[in-house]
Amino acid sequence: MPLSSLSRLANIISYNSQAYRYGLKIHRYCREITRRYNHAHTGCLTTVSGKSEIKFSCGKLATIADGSVLVETGSTAVLVTAVMSRATTSYAGFAPLRVDYREKASATGKIPVNFFKRELGPSEREILASRSIDRSIRSSFQRGMPQEVQIVCSLMSADAERDTIVPAINGASAALTISNIPWNGPIGAVRVGYINDEVIINPTRVELYQSKLDLVIVASAKGLVMLEGTASELPDAGVLKAITYGLEEAQNVVKAVEDFGHRYGKDKTNLTFYRLDESIKEGAYNLIGDQINDIMLDFSHKKLSRDRAARKVVDENFKTLQEMFPNADNFQLSDSFSSVTKRCITQNVMTKSIRCDGRGLNDLRPIDAEINIFPALHGSSLFKRGESQIFTTAVLGSKLSLQRFDITTAILGGERHRSFILHYEFPPYANNEIGRVMENSRREIGHGTLAKNALRSVVSDDFPFTVRLTGQVLMSNGSTSMASACGGSLALMDAGVPISRHIAGVAMGLVANPSDDGSKFNYKILTDIAGIEDYFGEMDFKIAGSREGITSLQADFKVTGVSMELIEEAIKKSAVARGKVLDIMYGVIDKPRLDVKSSAPVFDIVDVPAGKRFSIVGLGGVTIKGLQEEYGCDINFVDEDKVSIYAPSAKALANVKQRIEELMADLKEPDLKFSQIYTGKIVDIKNFGVMLEIEPNTQPILLHVSQLDHRRVSRPELLGYSIGHEMTVKCFGRDPITNRYRLSRKALLPALSSSIFSPNSSTDPKKKETPSKDDIKGMEELIGSHSEHEQEQ
Repeated sequence: MPLSSLSRLANIISYNSQAYRYGLKIHRYCREITRRYNHAHTGCLTTVSGKSEIKFSCGKLATIADGSVLVETGSTAVLVTAVMSRATTSYAGFAPLRVDYREKASATGKIPVNFFKRELGPSEREILASRSIDRSIRSSFQRGMPQEVQIVCSLMSADAERDTIVPAINGASAALTISNIPWNGPIGAVRVGYINDEVIINPTRVELYQSKLDLVIVASAKGLVMLEGTASELPDAGVLKAITYGLEEAQNVVKAVEDFGHRYGKDKTNLTFYRLDESIKEGAYNLIGDQINDIMLDFSHKKLSRDRAARKVVDENFKTLQEMFPNADNFQLSDSFSSVTKRCITQNVMTKSIRCDGRGLNDLRPIDAEINIFPALHGSSLFKRGESQIFTTAVLGSKLSLQRFDITTAILGGERHRSFILHYEFPPYANNEIGRVMENSRREIGHGTLAKNALRSVVSDDFPFTVRLTGQVLMSNGSTSMASACGGSLALMDAGVPISRHIAGVAMGLVANPSDDGSKFNYKILTDIAGIEDYFGEMDFKIAGSREGITSLQADFKVTGVSMELIEEAIKKSAVARGKVLDIMYGVIDKPRLDVKSSAPVFDIVDVPAGKRFSIVGLGGVTIKGLQEEYGCDINFVDEDKVSIYAPSAKALANVKQRIEELMADLKEPDLKFSQIYTGKIVDIKNFGVMLEIEPNTQPILLHVSQLDHRRVSRPELLGYSIGHEMTVKCFGRDPITNRYRLSRKALLPALSSSIFSPNSSTDPKKKETPSKDDIKGMEELIGSHSEHEQEQ
């Protein structure tokens, strides 16, 4: 009898005066059982992965959840909870799983910078982490799961040098393992780097910055479960070496989680899974198997016509199958017809090496590529592979258009801003469907990031523009993310972006005997899979790169574990296919466009001589703001004597450069005499002094802070001066080293008073025509102060 039922029975008995003592005994019994139960599920386990120590603990936080585990590595701590719904869901053909990963600003010791000062919707980083965790654990759920499961990963504490996503994956595995939720785990995850031909397990932030590879490997006891990573054109051999080492380390984590579950795990709940009876599957195959197989071998079919033909056969025979199995529900009948299609595709591939579109196992679909689709755009391309078509645009902007991240993402992701952006869009008409056109879905964000990672390594960090690629799916029949990488590479060259070489991507698939399971089974690998092969296949392995090596990869498996032999074969075959795609792309455009389009923005750096900065900036920045508004340019000082100009066109750049030259030419150097006294206007204030305009429309001259007063002055503002005030100074000629005029206000002040000639004073000292001893002494001090200033600069 459950503990809750015993407690309720005790309450009833307690109210009966004749059985009072029996009720107390039952209460004490229930309390003791509960205490022992909670104690049995409280504890921790520590293991080592690479250089990192991982600690799993349970029984302290969120104990009311079905499964709750705190994962700690260094100062990073992630709380992961697993909860199974009490209500039964309708069968949908896939695991009813929901994963949410959230990063709290408090974990980094920061306060959110938004208006509400609290966490809002999930960031791009959180969405990508949620997808990684989902893909890592989804395949371990048994088909036909009747109740929904939710995994929530909350970052409690963060170490800026440690990863947070891999602990979340391991925490999800541990939480499910110790919970009462049925699943076929555990799994384990590690992050792998590659530095100087050496594999680094769970690298730090600094090591990742130096690494040629950033790869997350998830494995079960049987083999690989998920791969996701980026690389800097790392050769296939290096990637395979990293996966081999990472698989071994990930399986060590699996053993630790399994041990953790044996110690503190709960008994699994007995659920009634949705199962398709083998007799129904055989009945459906005997009924429509030949017709479906004929459709799969009719190579004249396209995506829509094949779907319509198969749907027609199912509709015509649905009632017959229903009469054959009157106790089966609609979901079982529909699933049985779907199993017929999968069986036909598998048999044709395994026995005849024939695919449903007539291709061989290693053949690519027909490819067509174009550039400069719309000449008015900075760069554009149209890439078509089979029935997947992607229109990609490239837009160049100034550094003011950088994608900036919130403080939490910047600390945890190590990226404050991004100058290379790729957005992936999948409208409903790409599948000949209707739907709402809203903000990007999780899938769109994930596919866009995969394509962006494929191209990022060939775009130089020194490129002065912000680049935004937009890949819009016009037609979809498989592998649109890899098509986006191909189209993006073409669009970049069309826009004149100096990428080092083309990048191409191919998706590899897997067909295996449906009766086999585990790391050892008969299989065939498919190159460049179409949508139907992705849906009914066992693997979606996307690999992108150049002829030199791999830049991005992502693998999802529907089987419980994949061997290294299969991965090695898939990578080798993808390299061959990638080379064929690259040949086609280089035939369209083989190097970045040199003649930049008239619509594209341009960039240049102009030298500004010392002392002429004010002529461009103006009083309060009025001059430079006027230039930006008039010519539509972004003008910024990148150094004391250099200014960068982003202009919308070559004509605008030439006009603004001419105007800057005119402004600098208008300001002539004033002609000052030795020992003469002048009155100038303050036009700029710096920490080391003030800039004085002695004569109208002339170059301002520096009055060093040491020559403002007899007293030591740290900042000119402390004397009450501001821009626009007039000041009387004395000239001591030119500096023999820099050839700049030397001015002094201090030389005109009485030795015991430093406030006679304040900004509001109208007293004017008497002018001296010939140098006196005091002049010579002041000049010596001024030479020393100007020498100090030159060293500061």
